[in-house]
Amino acid sequence: MIFRSVAIATLIAASGAGAMPLGPGSVTFGADLKLTYDSNLLHYSDRDFDRFLDGTEPYPSTSIRSLDDLRTDFKMSAEYRIDWARRRTTRLRLTGNFGAHYSNPVKNLGWASFNLRQDIAAMLFAQAGYFYEPRYYIRDYLDSHTDSRRRCDFALSQWTGSLTWRPMWSYELTGTLRVKDYEYNRYFTEYDGRVIESGLGGVWRQGDWRFETGYSFAVHNNTGFSRGDRLPEVIESEDSELGNADFEEDGWNVSMRRSLLIFAYEGALELATDVARRVYTTDRSSFIDPIHSERIDRMGTVSLVGTLDYSPEVNLEAGLGRQWRSTEANDEQASRIKSFGRWTVWAGIGYRFE
Repeated sequence: MIFRSVAIATLIAASGAGAMPLGPGSVTFGADLKLTYDSNLLHYSDRDFDRFLDGTEPYPSTSIRSLDDLRTDFKMSAEYRIDWARRRTTRLRLTGNFGAHYSNPVKNLGWASFNLRQDIAAMLFAQAGYFYEPRYYIRDYLDSHTDSRRRCDFALSQWTGSLTWRPMWSYELTGTLRVKDYEYNRYFTEYDGRVIESGLGGVWRQGDWRFETGYSFAVHNNTGFSRGDRLPEVIESEDSELGNADFEEDGWNVSMRRSLLIFAYEGALELATDVARRVYTTDRSSFIDPIHSERIDRMGTVSLVGTLDYSPEVNLEAGLGRQWRSTEANDEQASRIKSFGRWTVWAGIGYRFE
């Protein structure tokens, strides 16, 4: 229903020019098309990647045809803006996205989000948002209850709130609180979990440059495992995520952006990276829970993105990204299974009515 509403709003926008007046405010619309290449769709380790290519993987995901793929995303958005007296602005934004994979339709996905931004004072504004993804496929795993292999996927609900103080154009400081709920399908409810994350970030602008940095701390409670009453005492780590997946995570992010002219068009180039250290906190032994016992993940991403404003309505984007995870644990099997690397390359075009 939410995707249908956004689609209707976008079609209405296409019949007019500029923002559409609506009551005391106005509505603007957007549509984006993006093509992405993913080199490691299932986040396979080097060992598992080679097994897949050789046809020797002992626990294959039967719906997967290739480990790399092309994905097309179509995103639509509508924003309602009200400018009150004394520079107090309210913005309500609704967004829907659908992503289709060329070789592996089992990985197709969709999501919807809602965001509210409210100016509180001349130097202070707050935001609240909700994000929902009804299904994200991971891979096929062994269901411990039926002793058969099933598709493992989850639904993600995310609530975010933030408060930003900007004493002047050059500086701003933001505090964020985020809650994520992961609900797995009926075969893997023992994987259910909740993440509570808090963070603090800052932005500095100087001429054509924009610098951003931040820190976050997150705690994951594997609620499904806590309430499990029919779980095996000893877990097979090769074909499962089962175990006590409680963890604590520290994250850091840095980015720098340069505005520039490209063939007389306004554009920008941005280099961004984030790294995290995740420590699993279970007290279960590596014999009982080999995939989580005394496990530490070091993760990160780095990306280079270029944007170009072809016109006030049309903008272009292209980017290159790298994601990785390095795992250490008491059981060497965890490192062989969970460490991975992944490249993404993408290009997109967006259309706006402003």
